[in-house]
Amino acid sequence: MPQPKAAEPPNNSKQEVPTSNVQVLKLPSPRTQDRPTKRGMKRWLGLSVANMSEAIPGAPEEARAQIQRAARGSPAHRAGLRRGDVITAARGQPVKRFQDYLEQARALEIGEELILQIHRNGRSWPVSLEMMSRPTDLNNWKRKAFPGTRAFPFSLPGLRPAKSQFKDQSAHLQLLYFWATWCGPCRQIAPLLDDLHKEAKGKVQVLAISSEERTVLERYLRNSTTNYPVVHDRHGTLKQDYEVRKLPTAALTSGQGEVLAWDYGLGGVHRVIRMTRARLTSRSQSKPH
Repeated sequence: MPQPKAAEPPNNSKQEVPTSNVQVLKLPSPRTQDRPTKRGMKRWLGLSVANMSEAIPGAPEEARAQIQRAARGSPAHRAGLRRGDVITAARGQPVKRFQDYLEQARALEIGEELILQIHRNGRSWPVSLEMMSRPTDLNNWKRKAFPGTRAFPFSLPGLRPAKSQFKDQSAHLQLLYFWATWCGPCRQIAPLLDDLHKEAKGKVQVLAISSEERTVLERYLRNSTTNYPVVHDRHGTLKQDYEVRKLPTAALTSGQGEVLAWDYGLGGVHRVIRMTRARLTSRSQSKPH
């Protein structure tokens, strides 16, 4: 069956920058290296890099090219790169801004290695990334690449209940549901999530996560009939970590901090909810009576 279409943000939606000192310019997507090779295939490292307008704490003063995301399952992710890392050199050449990195990356063909010098928390070391052909379906790639990887740590304020705080957990299943007030498919999912929240009785923590303006969310919640917790991802950091491009998107994580499932759209989120229920049933049946 074809994948149900997911909702996309309206053209007038506000896009928030995930880090306060990011220079205002268009960030390169994970498809930065996507020019066709001689054989007609597009190249991919799965790396998003931004120029920072201020010095990055702990990094060399002139180094402003900071990694914003390493796509799951990509060469960047397999090399251990993550948000916040700073690129200081590429193929032996200094990197002061992401254009310096791009110049070196674009010189490579599929199968060739890109050596980067990475700076993190006062340490510096080289990493090797092998250029690969870009997956033809990135969403399907993410469905397969996310399970089995580590969940992202977070600590975010809750809007429902008011004045609450939510973190990544280590004791229960956690269903992270990315949504928006303008998202039509999200309204269809909401009752199903509310049923799951009531039935789980603490065995699964359902968190509805949105990056919209707080006033918009609070106005929406005043008229809402659902009861599951709602979390404000103000800067869109967690949304970016989980590579959310369309809504709704859901990710299920285990009590050990492992991603169990990732999917988007009506059909995809239904699948994650079914997997969550199956996990609950399996856990209840395995307990001794």
